[in-house]
Amino acid sequence: MIITGKDVNIYPNPASSVVHVDAPVKVNVSILSLEGKTVLEQDDAHIIDIGMIANGVYMIQVRDENNILLKTERLVKNNW
Repeated sequence: MIITGKDVNIYPNPASSVVHVDAPVKVNVSILSLEGKTVLEQDDAHIIDIGMIANGVYMIQVRDENNILLKTERLVKNNW
C-alpha cells in the first residue's frame, strides 16, 4: 500500500489545545518552529496535545514508521 499526503488529514487548523492526525498507517509527528527547531515530537500519533506550546505558526511533519515524509503542513496554534 502506497500512502501519500492526500491520505493524511490534520485537523483542526488553527488549533488551541489538540490536533488530530488521521492516517491509514501508524505515523510519527514532529512540530517545528519556522526556524526549524523541533518543539514537539510524538510517535504513533493520533491526538497531539499542543496546549503547552506558545501561540504562533509552526510546521507539522507527518512520517510513516519507515521515517518517510508523508505530509508537511503549516499549523497555527492560538488560544484566542
